[in-house]
Amino acid sequence: VRAHHSEGRAWLAKFLETTDSDRCSIVVRAKALNTLSMLTWFQGEYHAALALQEEGLTLWQEAGEQGDGLAMGNRNLAMAQWFTGDLPAAQVTIAESVKLFKKTGNEAWADDALFFQGFFARTIGDLDFAQTKAHENLRLARKVGDIMGLAGGYSLLGHIAYDQSNFDSARVNYEKSLAYFCEVGDLFGMSFLLSSLSDVYHVKGDYDSEENNWQEYLEIARKIGNKLQIAYALSRLGLVSMLLNENEQARKCFAQCLDICSELEERRHEATAECLSGMVLWLLNKEKPAQAAQLLGFVQQFLTGEGDLEDIFLSVHDRVLAEVKRQLEEEIFISSTAAGRALTVDQAIDYAAAIIQASALFLVD
Repeated sequence: VRAHHSEGRAWLAKFLETTDSDRCSIVVRAKALNTLSMLTWFQGEYHAALALQEEGLTLWQEAGEQGDGLAMGNRNLAMAQWFTGDLPAAQVTIAESVKLFKKTGNEAWADDALFFQGFFARTIGDLDFAQTKAHENLRLARKVGDIMGLAGGYSLLGHIAYDQSNFDSARVNYEKSLAYFCEVGDLFGMSFLLSSLSDVYHVKGDYDSEENNWQEYLEIARKIGNKLQIAYALSRLGLVSMLLNENEQARKCFAQCLDICSELEERRHEATAECLSGMVLWLLNKEKPAQAAQLLGFVQQFLTGEGDLEDIFLSVHDRVLAEVKRQLEEEIFISSTAAGRALTVDQAIDYAAAIIQASALFLVD
């Protein structure tokens, strides 16, 4: 409740370690594992959350649970599956959760599961199905007066509008969703919508509003303790600082981001590639195209290795690629990008951090 996720995890872990399983019912342990999994998920440790949720779901099944407990276990397992990259499994699991919640008549949680069912469909481009689930979600949420359900439904409609390049509609729906999340004080939901609104501001060229949103997002991510979110916010702040010609602010953001990337366990390669794609633009502004090309090579290595970046980072990549090629002789471009592709994640972080440090000492200016 106080958003002290680490404290909550510590208490639950201690409970599970010290409680005698013979004296503690399976249902109680399953509930504890479910909550511990969610707190772990909130802090960006998705594989650990997945393992905890699978253990909890097994206990629900052992207890013969066929109601809300099993439905909630499936709902949370689907979220962990999605964040660890197993979208097909997530779609099957969330469909089972929706079915179970409807069977028990728990419409408040059914609307929540419907949101995730629609959200997963949206990620694979099935916007018609996603829209159907969004409206079904909103109908149930209005019926039972579920504010969180309303927040989810409007969020999903916003995502669908964004994917259809209807950015004004996306903004309106995102703002409605954010207001509901703020009303209940859901920090994770608030950060999610701040990120979504920032994408709209970016596309519309409203970089001042985008910067303000990322600052607020960063504050929430730090409160939650989600290092992956912190790294992402710093990458985006560095990028938008460049667009606002705040070069020193961008340098500080990228430096902090690299520090966080060095500590990450989940999606470390992806977070580093996002940070370095922004740094390429920063280096071009400093007239350092050879160093920019080396960082670009690392980003290309990530992309060709079946990695993926969000559209905003991809658009930056395409833009800087053309500019680096223009500024460098072909032979230097080829050798520099090849050197970047050969870097490990640790080496790329160290190389970029050395550039940042040298810049701070006026050795690269």
